[in-house]
Amino acid sequence: MELIQKIAEQATGIMLMWAIMIGVVIIDFWTGIDKAKSRHEPIHSKGLRKTITKVGEYWRVLVMFLFIDIIGTMLPWYSLPYASMLCTLSIILIEIRSVIENLKAKKSSASEITEMVKEIISIDNPEKAVSFLKNLNK
Repeated sequence: MELIQKIAEQATGIMLMWAIMIGVVIIDFWTGIDKAKSRHEPIHSKGLRKTITKVGEYWRVLVMFLFIDIIGTMLPWYSLPYASMLCTLSIILIEIRSVIENLKAKKSSASEITEMVKEIISIDNPEKAVSFLKNLNK
């Protein structure tokens, strides 16, 4: 009975970690959309599919670590879901890196490349080309 109570007490913490995992993936998805908007890139459902796939993959890994935590509850010193905490922390670090990459890409001058390409394509004579190139250096 004590073992079942110990598992039940850890269930809330584990569910919180699963919610945190979903939260950080959503934040990454959000920054990815912001990055695409700032670069004037089309936003497709492909990004949402990738996000849902990522949540599923992370969830499977978290479930495997949950099994480690369940076995750990049989040990007297295993008072917290250490394996799930470690896995969730790893996921958070992965997603933080992705968010930072999205933010760097959003704030970089690379976000203006699509507009420059549109302007270059619209140039129809040499004088406009020279003028465009001079304006790039300003």
